[in-house]
Amino acid sequence: MSLNAFVRPAKDWELSVGIYNAQDGGTVSGRRGLSADFDEAFFIGQVDRTWEAEDLGHGRLAFGAWHHTGNFARFDGGMEGHAAGAYLVFEQSVAGLLDGFVQLGTSDNDVSVVRRHFAAGVLSAEPLLGETWRPGLYATLAELSDDPGAGLGADELALEIVNEIALTPNIRVKPDLQFIVDPGGNRGIDNAWVATLRVEVTL
Repeated sequence: MSLNAFVRPAKDWELSVGIYNAQDGGTVSGRRGLSADFDEAFFIGQVDRTWEAEDLGHGRLAFGAWHHTGNFARFDGGMEGHAAGAYLVFEQSVAGLLDGFVQLGTSDNDVSVVRRHFAAGVLSAEPLLGETWRPGLYATLAELSDDPGAGLGADELALEIVNEIALTPNIRVKPDLQFIVDPGGNRGIDNAWVATLRVEVTL
């Protein structure tokens, strides 16, 4: 269960806030339906600013923060009475040719495996090669907790090549290839290649 509010005080600004029933008594959130009492809650708020630049195109900047009131096990063996974090998202199209974005995020180092997250990517704004290919590149760096109790020895880097191929007006395939450095922050695990293929059919 959740309560959400969205306010647009001006054309290019939006404020959104939400409160969600979080884990309670060791159960998965939401399983008590309408009887949920929000003993533990997840709060989140976000401010969005959008624009339309004549020489570039559409852009967006968003800042958000969140707070969880639950109890969390600390890596040092103790307990923490909350968890919190913040994030920033920047998106910008470039002259109708590319859509790019940058993401930054942070959370509590003593309870969260991922303490900081950086990501960036670009995607062709319009299909290429006879209007059938839409390629893109993505990179993400997860800086993992450096708390000794977490037992993590490295950060995880993932590099990704994505593509969207229109086989017909109704069928699209999306192959994806990733190369992951230090999976799970473990230098003892070999770097990994991951490939996926998604098929979308429009009826």
